[in-house]
Amino acid sequence: FIASADERFGSITTLRRDGHIVKHIPWSVFKLSELDWSRVRDAAAILADSNAIQQYFSPERQPTLWRALPAIEELQTAWEAKCNNPRYAIYKPAITDSLSKLNKYYSRFDEKPGFILTLGKLFVIRNPNPPESLLTQFTVLYAYYKLTYIKLVWGGEKEQAEERAAHQENYTYFIFANLSFSVLFVLCLYKVNFSF
Repeated sequence: FIASADERFGSITTLRRDGHIVKHIPWSVFKLSELDWSRVRDAAAILADSNAIQQYFSPERQPTLWRALPAIEELQTAWEAKCNNPRYAIYKPAITDSLSKLNKYYSRFDEKPGFILTLGKLFVIRNPNPPESLLTQFTVLYAYYKLTYIKLVWGGEKEQAEERAAHQENYTYFIFANLSFSVLFVLCLYKVNFSF
């Protein structure tokens, strides 16, 4: 390529001023050495971590909010490992800056408890007889966070009583079922009128 590049693409590397050639840059200066290619591979490896995390957020058929915290933590762990790896020492300032930016957004999760609430999934097989098995997926909430967050966002018993008294049709009921000591799942029923 380099042997024929000047002939084919010489105008790209020829600098002109007032119609006169000022400088001609040979294509051979653009040839990458083995060290250059090694740096390209290293940069690609660093960027591969963030690309893999980005792919977590792009499924077409399922919600991905529950993946946010684990994905950011996974990326943070991968970049911290690379930051401490001598192979990536030349990239340490860039990785450190990237980790700072990542931590900025990670700390904002504290302001949005919805991310914490969506951690995890619970899969239930409704029919244990294959091949008719039906797999149902529920979002699992950690008991430590659930009640405080739900009261904050949707109100507690007082707000629900006010909604019932006002005969609002769109109020939301929550049914809690203990799954274990540490998790609960919430089934939200919208526009349903029933009494307990």
